[in-house]
Amino acid sequence: YEIKECDWSSDVCSSDLSYGGLRINGKGQVIDTQGAVIPGLYCGGEASGGGNQHGLGRALVHGYIAGSSIAQERG
Repeated sequence: YEIKECDWSSDVCSSDLSYGGLRINGKGQVIDTQGAVIPGLYCGGEASGGGNQHGLGRALVHGYIAGSSIAQERG
């Protein structure tokens, strides 16, 4: 998952009422299949898996958590 060059990238994906999606930790960081954090990759809302809630509330909360995590990392 090496990213050679990227200024800013965003993908929107939605899968209503699905438990599928990317695995994330409590900071919104995406976790690979070995359980390691993929540096610089964050996910939230319906694109992240395992939740039984969906919609704007989940997206806002995950966005806040991921944004806070990024701000803390950059100091």
